[in-house]
Amino acid sequence: MYLKRLELTGFKSFAEKLGIDFVPGVTAVVGPNGSGKSNISDAIRWVLGEQSAKNLRGAKMEDVIFSGSDRRKALNMAEISLVLDNEDQHVPVDYSEVVVTRRLYRSGDSEYLLNRQPCRLKDITDLFMDSGLGKEAFSIIGQGRVEEILSSKAEERRMIFEEAAGVLKYKFRKQASEKKLTETEDNLSRVRDIIHELEQQIQPLEEQASIANEYLSMSEELSTIEAGVLVKEIEELHGQWHTLKQDLEQAEDIRRQHEIDQYRIEQETENVRKELARLDEEIQTWQEDLLKATEELEKSEGQKQLYEERLKHFSERKNQFEAEMKELNRQLHQTNEELQRSIKDKEEQQEQVAALEDRLKDIEVSLFTLSESTEEQLEELKSDYMEWLNRRAAKENDQKHLNNQAERLRSQIQRKKEEVAHIQEELNEAIEEVHCLTDAFESAKQKTQDCLDDYRMLHEKEQRMLSQLKQEEEQLQKKEKELQQKRSRRDVLKDMEEEYAGFFHGVKEMLKQRDDQFPGIVGAVAEVISFDSSLKTAVDTALGAGQQNVITETADHGREAIAYLKKNGKGRATFLPLDTVKEKSISAYDLGRVSEIPGVLGQASAHIQVEERLRPVIEHQLGNVLFTETLHQAQKAASILKHRFRFVTLEGDVVSPGGAMTGGSMQQKSGQILSRKAELATLIEQVAKEERQIAEKFQRLEQQQKEVHNLQEKKENERQKGESRRSEERKSENDLKEKKWQRDTLQDKFDAAEMSATDYQDELVQTEERISELTSGIKEADLKAEQTKVEIDELSVSLSDKQQQEKKLNESRNDLKIQLASAKEQLRFILETEERLSAELQELEQSKETKTEAMEEQERSLKNGTTANVTETLETWKRKKDEATETIQKLRKQRLEKESDLDSKDGELKGINQQLQYTRRMEQELEVKSNRLDVNLDTKLNYLQEQYEISFELAKERYTLTLDLSKAKEKVKLLRLSIDELGHVNTGAIEEFERVKERHGFLFEQKEDLENAKQTLHSVIHEMDTEMTRRFSETFYQIQHCFQDVFQQLFGGGRASLELTNPDDLLTTGVDIVAQPPGKKLQHLALLSGGERALTAIALLFSILQVRPVPFCVLDEVEAALDEANVVRFANYLKDFSQDTQFIVVTHRKGTMEEADVLYGVTMEESGVSSLVSVKLEESEKFAGVQ
Repeated sequence: MYLKRLELTGFKSFAEKLGIDFVPGVTAVVGPNGSGKSNISDAIRWVLGEQSAKNLRGAKMEDVIFSGSDRRKALNMAEISLVLDNEDQHVPVDYSEVVVTRRLYRSGDSEYLLNRQPCRLKDITDLFMDSGLGKEAFSIIGQGRVEEILSSKAEERRMIFEEAAGVLKYKFRKQASEKKLTETEDNLSRVRDIIHELEQQIQPLEEQASIANEYLSMSEELSTIEAGVLVKEIEELHGQWHTLKQDLEQAEDIRRQHEIDQYRIEQETENVRKELARLDEEIQTWQEDLLKATEELEKSEGQKQLYEERLKHFSERKNQFEAEMKELNRQLHQTNEELQRSIKDKEEQQEQVAALEDRLKDIEVSLFTLSESTEEQLEELKSDYMEWLNRRAAKENDQKHLNNQAERLRSQIQRKKEEVAHIQEELNEAIEEVHCLTDAFESAKQKTQDCLDDYRMLHEKEQRMLSQLKQEEEQLQKKEKELQQKRSRRDVLKDMEEEYAGFFHGVKEMLKQRDDQFPGIVGAVAEVISFDSSLKTAVDTALGAGQQNVITETADHGREAIAYLKKNGKGRATFLPLDTVKEKSISAYDLGRVSEIPGVLGQASAHIQVEERLRPVIEHQLGNVLFTETLHQAQKAASILKHRFRFVTLEGDVVSPGGAMTGGSMQQKSGQILSRKAELATLIEQVAKEERQIAEKFQRLEQQQKEVHNLQEKKENERQKGESRRSEERKSENDLKEKKWQRDTLQDKFDAAEMSATDYQDELVQTEERISELTSGIKEADLKAEQTKVEIDELSVSLSDKQQQEKKLNESRNDLKIQLASAKEQLRFILETEERLSAELQELEQSKETKTEAMEEQERSLKNGTTANVTETLETWKRKKDEATETIQKLRKQRLEKESDLDSKDGELKGINQQLQYTRRMEQELEVKSNRLDVNLDTKLNYLQEQYEISFELAKERYTLTLDLSKAKEKVKLLRLSIDELGHVNTGAIEEFERVKERHGFLFEQKEDLENAKQTLHSVIHEMDTEMTRRFSETFYQIQHCFQDVFQQLFGGGRASLELTNPDDLLTTGVDIVAQPPGKKLQHLALLSGGERALTAIALLFSILQVRPVPFCVLDEVEAALDEANVVRFANYLKDFSQDTQFIVVTHRKGTMEEADVLYGVTMEESGVSSLVSVKLEESEKFAGVQ
């Protein structure tokens, strides 16, 4: 067997897919430091199952995935494939070639494949076990292994020999066995302690169990006799109860007639009271009208007197108003004339001010023009004239120098243009080729990316679908389990319905026979009614045993059924014939009295839904029962109705007629009959619905499984397509890289030449622009000098004339300023006068308008109220007052008549109330007796149900009292006394005794098993010690023998040996190395030179490889510390050894390279990305990076 090929994709610095072919012999991998050559040995170590990121020179396992570079983005997956030639069947599989693949995704997911098929890491480990390969074998030896030999203590160095001897697995097994032995001894100690405790418990428990058995025997006898006594007492109470019920029904009929009469008289009395109230309201209304008419009459008389006074006062006020209006009109005319004169004066004065201001501005402009200093201007002009002459001379010198420079630049530009044109032709051809290759590469890259995206999409979709499929399967299993539970519950309820479970024996017999022998039986009350689920407890309590009453069409049908039960001894039942049963009720008056109480829910029968023809049965049983929410509300309502009716709360508490209360906790068993039918119907509907849903889910599940299978096929096709396109992409990329390099080289040349030409051109343009500026500057200087000379001559002549004009203008400006200030003051006085007159005019007009409106309003008010109107109003209110007085007298007379009728009705009502009170008292006494019987009967029935969990009918059949009732009660007392004498009885002691006894036996067996296991573990540990000693001893002496030969070959003489630090204990002894290189004395390894120590360590490693040969071995720079002479000896020995073992050597030493059969070079042309190049042997030094 040998390593045939290594394929890397995305591993560490190998970004692109790379294949390395190996041949038997020595293969050397060379390259500069940092180029990534050691990543090849890491790749082999990783694919063989290495799980430590530290051993792979990383911080975490994700570091083995290519993390990107300046020009490449990071990859999401690393993959290594190791191809082994297995023609000699070294690995026990039926393949001539074995391919091991490992993948790691950046998400943390990993995959292992064996011959391209998914597998587990354990499968790969098991395959290479005892083959010399694997991450723990000597198939990969790095510098770290050499350092381990050199720096370790003797005891630590022993680990290398243990690895070679194959005793590590035994060592680990021994440690596991010792740990298990400790656990076994701990468990054995605990078991012994528990057995001791159990042995102390068994005797007392056995005594308690004996007492408990005696107690259970007497309790069973007591239960049998006590149940018989209960049955006998219940039968006697039933007879008394039926007699009282008949008397109570007669009393109810009498009371009901009295209540009807009472209600009639109360209604008549109420009508009379309403009539009296109406008359009182009408009298009150007429009295209010009378009071209003009296008040209005007095008010009208006062208004008449007031009107006469106001009329007199208005005549006087009108004369005064006319005089005031005359004076106001005069003032208005005078003020308006003064205002018009003021406006005219203002306009004239404004024109005068504007004229003065214009004249002043003209003078100031003239003064400003003459104000500049003519003498200073003259000096400045002379200085400017000399400056322009100097500037012209300087510019002429600069222009001459720049003309010479421009000529030189033109000749340089021409040479650069010719060079650029030649490079441009070559660059255009390269660019065109790059464009074509780029399109081809991008197309190949896009196709590869599309395949990768499609593969990832399919992979993600597959995972989602598998996850969804798993969830669907789990949900389906859950649904099926729930459905099965509901089916079971439905079947149980069906069986209970068919068997009439929960019904008394006699009722059950009648219901079973109704279709065949008794067609007149309608059914049990519990079968025919329905109600809101919140009332279940209340209805169950209100009906009690009455829910099992049997409804018949006629009384004859009931008698036939009773005769059948008696004749056949089938028990008892209560029958409700539809033609004779009487309804019970509560009067509307009584219902009205309690309906306003919060929590009173009304008549119980009103909450029951039943076929209309069966309504009398429900009214018979529940017509005189009321429902309330709480017991407190029931007590309050019962008190108002004098405890004449039965009240039942939602929790099942009862307030009986007469005031008795029943409540507490109880077992809800009879309620099952009421709710079972509704539950069964619901379950049947739910089961059918869920069966349909599950069938639909099954179909969807099968369809999803098909979709997943199809998706997996598509995924595999996409992967194969991606591999093919990836190869095309790499070829295109290599072609593109080469052509881009050519293009970039030409582009650099072109840019340099063009930049030079541009620089020359820019410099020429700047020079020419500067020459042009200088020419313009010379012309400008000539012009400016001539202009300045003319200005100097003119300014000298006009200097004296300007000084005389300036003096005259200053005098005129001062006179105008005085005139302007006087004119503005007159204008301000005129404006103030105009404002004052305008305000006075507005005030006069406002006063006139206000007085006129007030006078007109007073005149209108007087016109609206005349003497005739006031007189007419007085007569109207007198008539209304007389009418109200007469009507009030008539109404009071009618009220006296109604009061007489009311007294008569009150006397009649008092008599009927006395009769009703007597009847109710008699009824209450009967109800109290009946309720006491009910409570007593319910108590005994509940006790029978709760204590023995059996119905009365079944108890009659099961518990027949053979003794007289008094003797039976005496027997019950004796049994209770005997049970009391036993004191506290632990009935659980029987079961506890059996449990402890059984556990004691079980733990005793466990103790024996643990003792046997302890002995077995001691034997196993001894056997492993023996095997480890044998293997270590054999391997050590074999390695020692080989070590002497290898040392002499590598050193060219000398001698060396391996020594045990403690030969008497081969399981813990350390290993020392002593060596004597040629020409030196024998000494310990630590005393040798660095190179000698390194070569000695290498000799030991080669000795181990001879004893434990491997198919191939990777050596990662193990000879780095050797000098050139020792490297040559190392390489020669390696060459000889390669006849039996394939070597892959990562090296940068020339001597090792020279002995290699095949040489690979690893380089990093692109920063951060390693690549493999073909290297000739004579060029190896260039790639070796010799230090």
